[in-house]
This record gives sequence, C-alpha cells and structure tokens, in this order.
Amino acid sequence: MNKIKKIAKYTTNILCIINALLLGLDPIWHIPYADKVSATIIVIVGVIGTYLLGDKALTKPALEEIQNNFNADDLELLAEEGDVENVI
Repeated sequence: MNKIKKIAKYTTNILCIINALLLGLDPIWHIPYADKVSATIIVIVGVIGTYLLGDKALTKPALEEIQNNFNADDLELLAEEGDVENVI
C-alpha cells in the first residue's frame, strides 16, 4: 500500500510539472489541444489527490476526542465571531 501511495505522489507531482510546462509553453508554441490536455491532467491530479487524502479522514473515536476537548471558551469565541453553526 505504501508503494502505491508513493507512486501516486510522484505521479501527481510529475503531472503538475507537465501541466505547468504545457500552460506556459502553449502561448509560445501554440500546442494543439493544450487546454483540453491541461483540463484532463487537472482531473487526473484531483482524483489521485482524493485517493491520497482518503486515509486522512477522521475516524469516529478521533472525532469524539475532538468533541470532548472542545471547551466552553471555544464556544464563546465562536459565538462572538458568529460561527455558532460550525460547532461540532
């Protein structure tokens, strides 16, 4: 699993570099379909990024720990800022 994630990270970085080169050189060289290729690369990077972030989601015990550590001072601060609906 770690090998797949490592490959996914390198692939994402390489695709971002290729996309930057493509967008930067298109006005000079008039690369055909550069906008469509760039959009495709962005979608692929987004999908890979979602895969990589999938493991970082909060588990139920971690969420409960955050809720237990959330104290009254934090609630008062959020109420003053008007962010009461964002309280867990």
